[in-house]
Amino acid sequence: MAGDLLPNATEHQKILTAFHRNTMTNTEGGTDDEEFRVAAIIDRVNTTWEAFMRTSYGCVQCHTDPYDPIKHEEYFTFMAFFNNTTDSHKK
Repeated sequence: MAGDLLPNATEHQKILTAFHRNTMTNTEGGTDDEEFRVAAIIDRVNTTWEAFMRTSYGCVQCHTDPYDPIKHEEYFTFMAFFNNTTDSHKK
């Protein structure tokens, strides 16, 4: 998903990266940057699973169903993977 980091990246690899960064934005004053950053990460996780894995993943954010193949801990492990962004509008 980080096609822009690959040496000699193809256009297709770069487009995948751009799609993944196409997430929520907010330039409204008075917002809490950390709250919005976490909301954007959650959106990125859910979008990634729905678009690339073809499965609904958002319900696992709140609960684990004993018959669901995806566990609650797996959701937050995947979320930790994306938890390295600095989505702040303040400079």
